[in-house]
Amino acid sequence: MFRRCLFTLGLVFAISVASAQTPSPFGSGVWSGGVTSTSANVVARFTAPGVRARLQISVNQSLKPALFSAIGTAAAAAGNTLTFTVQGLQPDTDYFYGVEVGGVLRTEPASRGRLRTFPLGTGSFKIAFASCSDYRVPNQSAFDAIAEERPLMFFHMGDFHYNDTDSTNPEDYRENYDAVLNHPVQSALYRNVALAYMWDDHDFSGNDSDTSAIGRDAARTVYRERTPHYPIAAAGGTMAQSFTIGRVRVIMTDNRSAAVSPSLRESATKTRLGATQKAWFKQELINARDAGFPLTLWICSQPWIAPAQLGADTWGGYTTERTEIANFIRDNRIANLVLLSGDMHGHAFDDGTHSDYATGGGAPLTVLHAASLTHAGDVKGGPYAGGPIIGGQQYGILEVF
Repeated sequence: MFRRCLFTLGLVFAISVASAQTPSPFGSGVWSGGVTSTSANVVARFTAPGVRARLQISVNQSLKPALFSAIGTAAAAAGNTLTFTVQGLQPDTDYFYGVEVGGVLRTEPASRGRLRTFPLGTGSFKIAFASCSDYRVPNQSAFDAIAEERPLMFFHMGDFHYNDTDSTNPEDYRENYDAVLNHPVQSALYRNVALAYMWDDHDFSGNDSDTSAIGRDAARTVYRERTPHYPIAAAGGTMAQSFTIGRVRVIMTDNRSAAVSPSLRESATKTRLGATQKAWFKQELINARDAGFPLTLWICSQPWIAPAQLGADTWGGYTTERTEIANFIRDNRIANLVLLSGDMHGHAFDDGTHSDYATGGGAPLTVLHAASLTHAGDVKGGPYAGGPIIGGQQYGILEVF
């Protein structure tokens, strides 16, 4: 069984044929992201350097007629990984894609996928979101269920695997992605729904990891190389990103790779985001407000709602910074901000009753938790206005009208 939690927000404002005997050149399956109304990125990893490849993409499953990406050559220094970017797509349209290697269009599942471009301006769509997925767990039913939802996009909010790697060797991190993208169930979803993905601790550098992890720089390098991401902001070396779906602005913060330990005493310099990313985040909120976006989504990996507790791996372990952000939201009249998060292995909802951490109040946030894709349930943070409904095989659906 799986559990689906539906969150509905109305905006009322005013993917030649290769021989079957040809060995597969793919180290793992393709996946897509960085999607806009007119473009998309698809990432593929190959088994050896020197592979020359390009992407074909078409509204027809036969891939005829097709648009093409530029030809790339896999290099060992980049883990034999190529990112294919295609432009000139039509908004709000389903596309099929496939990878052409050495001038031959491949047919194995690892080379094929589909995606849908975003609406341009006003549009209705469905987003799936969740976190906490272990490819070694037997029950993977949530992934097939998400695929059946046919969402425009899947937000994976961290713990993409549970390998807890903390290493200076980039190949160790590349193999973590291979393990997921070669999994028969998880890879099937990721080939057929575009992703926006931000890590948490178990896929960054291990349980409760922060900027002191020895693997930080290797993890950052491989994330850039291996994931189909949006442009990464100049935000202190973090993986921070932002993008727009229709009239919805999405801000993804990296809450791990610049964070100091939650066990440090509270002070104005104790930070989960890092000073540079925090300044970027504040400016993104201002920009979204000034651009008139009727909805802004903050992809925030860990629970926002939590009691103050030194050492806690929630925002309750960073109370000074949490109050600073809440005061900024209030003082700058940031409205229509909804926070999506995971980490806690359960569903929960808050309408602002327990989420207002501004001094004296004034910054109640709508908070939507969705997890766990595979792991057994537990409670983290809270209290919440609704839930928690603890358990695994769970995900959330956000529908925007």
